Amino acid sequence: MIAMWRRVNNLVNSLITYQTLSPDSRFRRHVSQWLQQRPHLTCDQWFETFWQSENISRLTTEFVYHAFESYSGLQFAYVIPDDRLEDDLFWTHVCWFDWEINFFADVEAQFHVDISDCFLYEKICTIADLVRFLDQKILNHQNIEEDQSDLA
Repeated sequence: MIAMWRRVNNLVNSLITYQTLSPDSRFRRHVSQWLQQRPHLTCDQWFETFWQSENISRLTTEFVYHAFESYSGLQFAYVIPDDRLEDDLFWTHVCWFDWEINFFADVEAQFHVDISDCFLYEKICTIADLVRFLDQKILNHQNIEEDQSDLA
């Protein structure tokens, strides 16, 4: 009887924990409906419209467009640089609790850059802040690699 009670208790705790760590579907629906009032941009259009004139790498913008859609469940075809992560997109509500861990791992895998020690979510207010931060870190890493290869 005690073993059965523990299993039921573990199941209830697991469900509560899962709910706490999961994205909030109400926020996702709300934000998705709000975003869909805007024009839909392909990844290329998103780059050309917002980032090309800022000399942001196409690879960076493609990464953000696809990866952050995966983390948030929001279609980045509707997201603009001025969107505030918390105030507009409700980022901590629409993402899984561990989105940053996935972000760090994905950046490391794609660009061979470890940003885990310098990424401060609290200082990133908008999508533009995020894209600029990431592009700068990738560019710095590429410059360091170039300098090292010149020395060799």
